[in-house]
Amino acid sequence: MSAVMELPETVGHEAWTRLAVMQQRVSVALSDEVRSAFDLLAGRGPYLQYGVLVRDCDESGVSGVGDVAYVLYARFGLVLLAWPRCGGIEAFPDLAAVLECHGHNGKTYVLWSDGSTRGKGGVS
Repeated sequence: MSAVMELPETVGHEAWTRLAVMQQRVSVALSDEVRSAFDLLAGRGPYLQYGVLVRDCDESGVSGVGDVAYVLYARFGLVLLAWPRCGGIEAFPDLAAVLECHGHNGKTYVLWSDGSTRGKGGVS
């Protein structure tokens, strides 16, 4: 797995295309054990919303830019992130907590599968 976070082949494509690319990267990066835990936490059903965490700028030079994580939002508030770079997952109580932790001072947002955004450039 390459440590390069940028995905220039996905920039400018429809949200569903970018989401499909991120799902593939995550499926390759997560171990079977971590993927099982993610699936167990996420569940399945119409109450889920899927997206990609997108970072425009990384002043630290460590976190990366472009499509950096897969986002799963359960309508009751729980937000799960899957990180293809490290093969890990994180859980947050809500989307505000995600953007506070990983937002890089407003340089990060979520691109949802329907094309809408949340965070920088979208609804706050």
